[in-house]
Amino acid sequence: MLLGFFLFTAAYLAGAFGGLLASRFIVLKAIGSVHTWRHIFVWEGVITVAVGVLLLFCYPSDPAHTRILNEEERALALSRLSSGQLDGSSESRDEVIGFKEACKIIAKPNVLAACLFFTFNNVTVQGLNSFLP
Repeated sequence: MLLGFFLFTAAYLAGAFGGLLASRFIVLKAIGSVHTWRHIFVWEGVITVAVGVLLLFCYPSDPAHTRILNEEERALALSRLSSGQLDGSSESRDEVIGFKEACKIIAKPNVLAACLFFTFNNVTVQGLNSFLP
């Protein structure tokens, strides 16, 4: 549910705050060859890299050292990591998936529904961003 909320609202927030940031960045004084619209790309890139570096220190490196999992979840995550089975299945991760198996996975109803929902979400978000003032 949180992932769906994030995917649906992130694009709206990015459009809203991106426009505000862009309007401020475009009026900045020139810094070398960076002027007008180039400020938007430079400063938004700097912000993105800074947040990425910050998150390297915020996120735990493994489930054994995180505070967001309780003991039961931590034990489950560690057992899955040690066995190499991250999805809880009994299949080994060393085997190669062929074309037919990939088609079976893609044809699953939950995968198709997720693709459909992501498509509707993107059409809505991009349509609103493009056609509303």
